[in-house]
Parts: sequence; C-alpha cells; structure tokens
Amino acid sequence: MTPAQRRLIEEIRSQGGDKDGPNGGAEYWPVVNDWVHDAGRVKSLALRNINATVAVVIREGYVTLDDDGLFHLTDKAR
Repeated sequence: MTPAQRRLIEEIRSQGGDKDGPNGGAEYWPVVNDWVHDAGRVKSLALRNINATVAVVIREGYVTLDDDGLFHLTDKAR
C-alpha cells in the first residue's frame, strides 16, 4: 500500500468511514477534498490522483463506495 493510499484510508476513518449503521460512512467529496488539501505542487494532478487512488483501494478490498456516495472501510482496512 502506498503512502497516498494509507492517507486516504486514514482520512476516510477520521470522517466516520469505519462506523457501521445509519450514521456510518464518510462522504466522498469532503474526504477527497481534505485528502488533497495540502498537496502543494501536485494539487494540479488532484483529480487524476483521486480517481486512481480511490479505484485501487476499492479494487484491493479496503474500501467500498455505496450508491449514496459514502465510503465504508472494510474489515481489511480496520
């Protein structure tokens, strides 16, 4: 797992993505905006980096993204 992927998972966790039930989940855009907030010079690549990193953590089974746009950490990421 790359440092960027770890930071994304930590951001999801910090915004409630590790909680189950009706109040569980972390909203997509607030998470990714906070994740790239201090990206510095690479900020111009933010959308590309977001898409790639999110795709990997979903494909690898660390995170799910539901139809309401909420991230949920899987047991693998907890």
